[in-house]
Amino acid sequence: MKKIISLGILLFIFSVQNSYAQVKKYGKVSADEFNIKADDSEANAMVLFKKEIVHTEYDGQKWSIITEVHERIKLFNKDGFENATKKIRFYSGNNEKENLNIKATTYNLEGKKVVKTKLKKKDIFENKENKYWSSKKFTLPNLKEGSIVEWKYKITSSLWRIEDVVFQYDIPIKYFEAKVKIPEYFIFKANPSKYYITKIVKSKENRKVKYSYAAKESIYQSINTKHSGSVDFKDIVYNITLKNVKALIDEPYVNNIENYRGKVKFELVGTKFPNSMYKNFAYTWEDVTESIFKLDNFGGELKKSNYFKKDLEQILSKTTSNTDKIIQIFNFVKNKVKWDEYYGFTTNKGVRKAYKEGTGNIAEINFILIAMLREAGLDVSPILISTRSHGVPLFPTRKGFNYVIAGVELDNEIVLLDASEPYSTPNVLPIRALNWQGRIIRKYGSSAFVELFPKVYSNDANKLVVKLDNQGNISGSLRSSYNNLYALNNRKKYGKLSKESLIENLEDKYKPIEIEKVRINNVEKLDKVLTISLQYKAEAQAEIIDNKMYFAPLFFLRDSENVFKSETRNFPIDFGSAWQDIYKIVIQIPDGYKVEKLPENFEFNSENNVGNFTYKSTVKGNNILLTVTKKINSPIIPYNFYKELKEFFSKMILKQKEKVVLVKQ
Repeated sequence: MKKIISLGILLFIFSVQNSYAQVKKYGKVSADEFNIKADDSEANAMVLFKKEIVHTEYDGQKWSIITEVHERIKLFNKDGFENATKKIRFYSGNNEKENLNIKATTYNLEGKKVVKTKLKKKDIFENKENKYWSSKKFTLPNLKEGSIVEWKYKITSSLWRIEDVVFQYDIPIKYFEAKVKIPEYFIFKANPSKYYITKIVKSKENRKVKYSYAAKESIYQSINTKHSGSVDFKDIVYNITLKNVKALIDEPYVNNIENYRGKVKFELVGTKFPNSMYKNFAYTWEDVTESIFKLDNFGGELKKSNYFKKDLEQILSKTTSNTDKIIQIFNFVKNKVKWDEYYGFTTNKGVRKAYKEGTGNIAEINFILIAMLREAGLDVSPILISTRSHGVPLFPTRKGFNYVIAGVELDNEIVLLDASEPYSTPNVLPIRALNWQGRIIRKYGSSAFVELFPKVYSNDANKLVVKLDNQGNISGSLRSSYNNLYALNNRKKYGKLSKESLIENLEDKYKPIEIEKVRINNVEKLDKVLTISLQYKAEAQAEIIDNKMYFAPLFFLRDSENVFKSETRNFPIDFGSAWQDIYKIVIQIPDGYKVEKLPENFEFNSENNVGNFTYKSTVKGNNILLTVTKKINSPIIPYNFYKELKEFFSKMILKQKEKVVLVKQ
């Protein structure tokens, strides 16, 4: 009997799972689908299937490209409800608006009956995001734990663009199917994500379309003659089929998780129509930079200079060296024109107007900086960047960039400058711009990639004085000093806060201390280290058992857990900068106690020089002296060094947990 029941259960499970070997029709949700469980026990939701079809239509005169997407998602609990909200972007600029149609439904199982709740049109909200793009957003109604939601949408476009075919979400996907069918006249290149390898099956299908047009057959003809017919050609077909795609989990120190998501980008590289020459749209990086430089709101704006000449003359009258010129002009532009929070490698209102009004986008601010530095006799060029939020461009395209900075070529190095960030310094860019490489465009025509990460370590130097009493309470002072990227980030985070807000932020950072006084110095003096000094107290920071006292000597400065928890990792670890944290700690031994045991001195250098860690303690008079240094030697750690990095952090944390033992005399 047990064998029969087990076999029945197995057959049921197989039938449910196998039902997703093909996509079901919209609206046809069975009661059995509510019994489907996720393979990942931690998943809050799962895509039961996603089907995407991209194809073309020809109405006799013009082509349209059609994208149809059908998704069905199971919500396991309330934390999965966020997956019942969908946002779909579509082009709406230059008198060309893509047509977007949506339908969506929620399904709940009541008894043995599947109850439908349809999304109403009034609950679909349209938003104009900028002059080129709009979006429609909706949230499915009547959500419950165990609900199934489904939507289907269709985008009709006269633009020859194909949205990325995305086959990896933040939740698992049980079944995925995509088909992209493009007439052979339009040559596309499929670029799959290099971090998720998938097979793309390419084939051809025969097709026929009818055409019609009206035209005069000679200059003497007054009435157009109608022409019609048909043409045979082939569709180039790309097929992608996947099962049980694991969720993409965001991990610590990822520059932009979208860089690593499983997807395929389709790029139009050329056209070849009957009886016509091949037209190449494929770019090299040189093609991209040359075409950008020719834009009026790029190269044309860089040539303008009359608007700042008087101010520049005054600046140069007080400078001598080229280094001094860079610093003075850089600081002048940062104070003169404030960022309006808009990205872009081209100007919006133009450099003259931005200079006059005192606000501008990224391009306007840094074009003003470039023009002034050039007028001062320096060799300076724009550097195109893709910000972290924009992703890393995988192939040459103008769409790969959305930001621009200045690069001064001086003494065989390129000095990187971004005047949009008030707290930036030469060669230390804001974190938004630290996205691996930029492309410098020199005024005499050449271009090249340049590294964007700081070439110097970011340092966090801490001096902690601890007075430990007989009850295990502590009080004392902490002085932290920051430079380079650490200084920039902390100036942005703490520099404009009120004293009350600063205390609140630092108490949250250094739990469980209570801060009595705080002072922050050199917020605006960018040539000096940023310092934050505070006085603190905290109760019960040492454990007292019988006549002994135990405590970890870094107290509230120690790392409590390893941020790297995954067993494996398939993408790089991005710290933004090489860094070094130094802790010099003086602990006053309470009266009546002496040191019975100190943690042993320890030094660890990782195998491939990923990081270095030193721990040295000693007793001097009535004080315990401790010096701890943590160091990561590169801004970017390749994913194949992940296990080494994880082990490095584990050993650091384990050492920091070791305790000093004091005993009553």
